[in-house]
Amino acid sequence: MNQNLITGNKINYTATAVSTTSAEVNSSAVDTAGYDCVTFLVPTSAARIVKLQGGTTSTNATNDFTGCSATTTAAGVAILSVYRPQYRFVRATTVTGVTAVVGDTISILSIARDKPVTNTCAVQISTTTD
Repeated sequence: MNQNLITGNKINYTATAVSTTSAEVNSSAVDTAGYDCVTFLVPTSAARIVKLQGGTTSTNATNDFTGCSATTTAAGVAILSVYRPQYRFVRATTVTGVTAVVGDTISILSIARDKPVTNTCAVQISTTTD
């Protein structure tokens, strides 16, 4: 049984990097139907609060999940995960309050009830810089 990250999970590109002065930056809501867990990777340019919100439709995912927020202390990546969310649609929200850059947000749906999982791309490429 193949247990690698790409074939065992659904990986979504949920928000494009943005420089903004708005109070909050929201990713697209992810439909968790058929999965038990969703994880968001949210890069930030400075100290920020990142939280998960949910709703019954993709357009009303505005309810905060209790205990599912993180405060970054500097530029970095906040990783938030919720197992068996109480709402079907989940999004990441970054509270900026000031001019900020929020990086490309990635969501990973895992623990699929039905397999195989099909990703939108057969090859996933990751680059690192030193």
